[in-house]
Amino acid sequence: MYSFFLNNRHSISLQARCKWSAFVPLKVNIFIWRLFLNGLPTKNNLIRKESILCYVQFGAGRGGSLFFRCPKIDGLWRKIWSWMGMTGPRLSSSEDLLSRTFFPSSNWRRAKGFDAICLVALWSIWNWRNRLLHTNDLQVLEKIKEEDLFPRVMQQSAFWVKHRGNLGFSWESWIASPLDCFIC
Repeated sequence: MYSFFLNNRHSISLQARCKWSAFVPLKVNIFIWRLFLNGLPTKNNLIRKESILCYVQFGAGRGGSLFFRCPKIDGLWRKIWSWMGMTGPRLSSSEDLLSRTFFPSSNWRRAKGFDAICLVALWSIWNWRNRLLHTNDLQVLEKIKEEDLFPRVMQQSAFWVKHRGNLGFSWESWIASPLDCFIC
C-alpha cells in the first residue's frame, strides 16, 4: 500500500475528492474510482502493462479521450447540461468534471443529484464503448455507433436515483428538471 501512495502521490488530492454516490450501484462507484485512478483497461493502460493480447482485444485509446474529447460524447455532455438547466464547459478531463466549478448550485442535494447524473453518464459511455469493441456484426456495430446515449442516461439515472435514494418523483418531473427532484 505504501508503494501505491509513493507512485501516485501527485494524484492523491484528486482521488481524495472523488466521492462515492449512494444513488448508483457499487459497481459504478468502483468504475468511477478506477477512471479517476486511470486504471481502466484502455489501450494505453494495457500497453503500459505490456498486455499485448488485451491491447489487440480492447483497442480504443485513453480513458480521457473517450469520456471527454470524442465529438459524439461532447454532444452527449451538452445535452446533459441543457437537461439540467445549465451551460456546462467543454470537458477535457475527469478533473474538469470533478471540480464542479461550473456548477452554480450551493444546494448540497442538487450537487448530489448532479454527481449522480454525471456518474451514470460516464457509466453509459463506458458500456457503449465496450459494446462497440466486442461486437463482430458490422450491422450491429453501425447501429451502436449511431445510438443516442442521452435517453439511456435519463432512464438509468431516474431508475437508480428513484429506487436507491427513495425519492418520490414522477417521470415527467424527472424529464422536466432532474435536479429539482432532489429537493425535498
